[in-house]
Amino acid sequence: LEKSISKGYYYLLTGSLFKSRYTGGDGIWRDTRYNRNYVVNFLIGKEWQLGRRHQNTFSLNTRWSLQGGSRYSPLELTRSLAAQAPVYEETKAFSLQEKPMFNVHFTGSYRINRKFLSHEIALKIINLTRQPDFNGFRYNMITHSMDRDVSAILIPNLSYKIEF
Repeated sequence: LEKSISKGYYYLLTGSLFKSRYTGGDGIWRDTRYNRNYVVNFLIGKEWQLGRRHQNTFSLNTRWSLQGGSRYSPLELTRSLAAQAPVYEETKAFSLQEKPMFNVHFTGSYRINRKFLSHEIALKIINLTRQPDFNGFRYNMITHSMDRDVSAILIPNLSYKIEF
């Protein structure tokens, strides 16, 4: 579902249903790590024309994304603790799935347009809501246990672009 830009506003709603699988050497079909099953994105933005001849553009937009959770393999806990590193049950590869993820991203930009050259400065903030992402397991040397490796990283990205 899309609204092309008019009066400075635009939006786009997309959705995908999918299945990502593979067959191993044993001939059994299994989910891949990336089989989240679905993703829904909603992007909305507004642009303002600025400058003496309205040649420059200031824009703000945000994207909301809902997707199925990451897939992962169960641990063989006894072997993992002995090895002090994750050892996964390969016969059950990617059979477990995390909760669905909801992410919000934001972009603000200012574009200066000239006859043969344009400049753009933009600030993108990825994972504005600091949604945690499961990365697997890691050995904890202090407690001698296997811990979930979860990170909730907000990524600011300031960029400058010249086009000629």
